[in-house]
Amino acid sequence: MTNYIEKEAKSILRKSKITDSWFISKYNMNIYRGCENACIYCDGRNEKYNVSGDFGKDIEIKLNAPKLFEKEIEKIKEKTIIFLGGGVGDVYQDAEKKYKITRKILEIISNYNFPVHILTKSSLIERDMDLLKRINEKSGVIISFSMSSFDQNTIDYFEPGCTPITERFRLLEKFKKMNFYTGVFHMPVIPYVSDDKNSMKNLFSSAKNTGIDFIIFGGMTLKTGKQKDFFYDRLKKINQQLINKYKKIYPDNKWGNASFNYYKNLEELFYSVIKEYKIPIRIPHYIYKDRVELNVEIAMVLFHIFYLLKIQGQIKKAYETAAWKILLLKEDIKELIKKDELKKINGIGEVIDRIIKEIYSNRKCNYYEKLLYYN
Repeated sequence: MTNYIEKEAKSILRKSKITDSWFISKYNMNIYRGCENACIYCDGRNEKYNVSGDFGKDIEIKLNAPKLFEKEIEKIKEKTIIFLGGGVGDVYQDAEKKYKITRKILEIISNYNFPVHILTKSSLIERDMDLLKRINEKSGVIISFSMSSFDQNTIDYFEPGCTPITERFRLLEKFKKMNFYTGVFHMPVIPYVSDDKNSMKNLFSSAKNTGIDFIIFGGMTLKTGKQKDFFYDRLKKINQQLINKYKKIYPDNKWGNASFNYYKNLEELFYSVIKEYKIPIRIPHYIYKDRVELNVEIAMVLFHIFYLLKIQGQIKKAYETAAWKILLLKEDIKELIKKDELKKINGIGEVIDRIIKEIYSNRKCNYYEKLLYYN
């Protein structure tokens, strides 16, 4: 039985030091702590997140979140995208049916004209279509669904509280037809369960048919402690042999990462399959263009170029280095461009100088788009 624990939070909006190149945001929040999706692999079970009780049943409700957010959003002076994903709880889990805190947060975002990116596994998001349409018309909305597998039997076991996979695809198609930006986060890819070619092809084919703008994938992490113990306990009930395989690729480390070789092989497999469908594997520039500060926009493109080359086996650190330099820049990048002083920044040479100027002048980058669309 689910236990809702009503609390008053001290703050709600979390500001990262930098904009994340996966989600294109540095502002996010945990509206709920604990999650009724009860995914058995969830990283939120780890001790570092301080979620007390049974992660899938004892759900902390931050009753005063909208009131706090109303005060905190006024302090945001930059152009930015607000991310609603919840590291320790889906913003559209069942608790939202009763408390409607996510809806209240969206109403506030609408009043302040910020774009928003929502990542969920729940069909409850459809309830807020009216409000999301209003925000999309004014400032833009990205709707992303998280999917660890295409197979519903796998979903039923590994994500017991989640919306069926066919419903997630239905909603992606519906949102896309209503002019929302849409995407899939194929993460975590579950080792020896959903990390094979056929599984990926089935998922990517169905996603492509909805008209999505992007697919982003990531391997699974297993941190030592509650997360790994819980996962192994559930896994042994369906296949004890899988645990032996997992122990070979998941050493004890701070981040819970699998071995380098496993991730490398997974990345190569992912790229070999996804390029058949020509779906971008990062959020495309046209989605966040003019919705974030110019230095952030340029840095995101450079980070993405680095990643797109890396996944093809080309390690060109200059793009990543330049991205960091631009992201942490104190000066006004527009003035540096106008004065032709970009190359004074250590790490920016002729090629990257031209790319930055192209983004500024033409509001696009041809090289980036060729990489993004496999040309």
